[in-house]
Amino acid sequence: MITRIVKVVMAGDGGVGKTTLLESYRGGDLSKVTMTIGVNLMSIKIDERFSLQIWDLSGQEQYRFLIDVFFRGAKLAILVFDVSRPQTLYNLVKWASILKEGAGDKIPTIVIGNKTDLGKNIDDEEIKKVIEELKLPILKYFETSAINNEGVIEVFSYLKQLFSAIKKRQESSLGSTS
Repeated sequence: MITRIVKVVMAGDGGVGKTTLLESYRGGDLSKVTMTIGVNLMSIKIDERFSLQIWDLSGQEQYRFLIDVFFRGAKLAILVFDVSRPQTLYNLVKWASILKEGAGDKIPTIVIGNKTDLGKNIDDEEIKKVIEELKLPILKYFETSAINNEGVIEVFSYLKQLFSAIKKRQESSLGSTS
């Protein structure tokens, strides 16, 4: 049986918790999460024939030259910032620019404000304003705490629902042509 793999990229500044979000969802040992060097890959199985492959990209400046290459072929982007560090929100504008270069300006995007357990130092209006500045098709905004596993299941449930719906539409349109 052939499995269709859909590429999803996850980006944001170093230390915003991208890898911790993935490990929290996976139920992994969060004490063993380390800085991503280059890229980490994680697969989420939607069903027996359909999987999401999440590319967790390093947010460290020294790896930025690789990032636009990693964005190529992505069908969805996840941009992550730390709600306790406002600069990581403002830096999403740079990440969106790099994303558009590698994947185009029509790539559907989810934005996640992580680390709510540390306290939110950005008001909702400022978050909304920056998200609008990204000039990407934003599907949804989530707030999470990967450490406390708050909102994490909702993010990945949304991803599964989103791609299940897309898959069903594709299958029904293929079936209606015969």
